[in-house]
Amino acid sequence: MPVTVLLPGEYEDAARERKIIPFVGAGFSKNISTNMPNWRDVMDIVAKALGYDPDVLGLHGDYLQIAQYLKIRGKEGVVYSDLQDLFHLPTMSVSASRPHRLLPYIDAPAIFTTNWDYWIERSFEHEGVPYIKIVSPRDFYDREVVAPGAPVAATPLYDSSRRARILREYPATNIVKFHGDFTDHQSVVFTEDKYFDRMAFEDPLDLFLRSEILGRSVLFVGYSFTDRNIRFIWHRLRRIMASVPDSAKRPSYLITSGGSSVQQEVMQQLGIHLIRLSPGAVGEGISEVLERTIDWQEA
Repeated sequence: MPVTVLLPGEYEDAARERKIIPFVGAGFSKNISTNMPNWRDVMDIVAKALGYDPDVLGLHGDYLQIAQYLKIRGKEGVVYSDLQDLFHLPTMSVSASRPHRLLPYIDAPAIFTTNWDYWIERSFEHEGVPYIKIVSPRDFYDREVVAPGAPVAATPLYDSSRRARILREYPATNIVKFHGDFTDHQSVVFTEDKYFDRMAFEDPLDLFLRSEILGRSVLFVGYSFTDRNIRFIWHRLRRIMASVPDSAKRPSYLITSGGSSVQQEVMQQLGIHLIRLSPGAVGEGISEVLERTIDWQEA
């Protein structure tokens, strides 16, 4: 392995017991391409659809308010189609991201993500690993297993015999698109009203998240300390599960290459321990964490 990441003993225990639940953020997609769109790129497309100069539009409110205005103007569909193209350029390929290719081998009942893009699903298909995609409540009824059959990859990371040992308990992982995706425009959490509805934590996807993390460790990857989404989600979950006995709770983890001592202490107070990576080798560090997790769960 190119780098050495310090992982707590409790993390190893959770991995061996298959008690790790990945929660994937936008930063993870940067392993596909450093040209993956950021919020400025998204707002540029919104401004174009609304006929505004991007710098001028930014003076009219925060991105949630601007997205709400986009909905009022009836331009959501146009923007979502443009964003779909921007997030999935022909020059991008999941084969370029070892962290993505490793993710299907985490033997977990679910992987949660706030990403709109398709790259997690493509990683499962690339490695020939079945999955179930959930973007809306109706998907809980259908539970359609996507069985890719033969891997797209000429050489999967693990052969069929080892894959069977690794994916012993959860052969078809639920990929829960917490903020929806572009295949269902109604599912996309982008406008202010959709965002506030999601933060109410009353949707079936929220209930599913609460049930799946009970007694498991959440591994946050692709998020920064400044991401309000994940901090608010975690705050709500902790409030909701305040009555859960400590014996049913496990520490959770945030993979990061930054953060101050203040931010570290705040996270630890929330029950989130940091897994620190070298700033110059983030992709390699994430790969090492995932590889060691896979090795431990197979043991």
